[in-house]
Amino acid sequence: MQPPEHVAFILGAVGSLALEFVMLLQAFHRGKLPSRYKSIPFWIVRVIMSGFGGIIAWAYYSPALHPILYVHIGAATPVLLMQFASSPPPDPPSPTGRAEPTDPSAA
Repeated sequence: MQPPEHVAFILGAVGSLALEFVMLLQAFHRGKLPSRYKSIPFWIVRVIMSGFGGIIAWAYYSPALHPILYVHIGAATPVLLMQFASSPPPDPPSPTGRAEPTDPSAA
């Protein structure tokens, strides 16, 4: 039996937060806690980011996927969002519906 869609959201959010807790544990082992972990705005942003992890995992929902993949998607959310933000927007389609070549000599 496959989990319902809302479980994909929960597992994605947990995967996103789990990554932060691993980094927090490493900081404890080093003996020096970074100041960001003492900042309320940091944790507000981090909880929002975990929500994005849940939303992205939910968007990928498929009954064919193993539930652990939703955790992986949530953990990868910061990288996915940074990649999305750094990629250039696509070229707008031409009036014919096809993308215009960016290099005029390619036509």
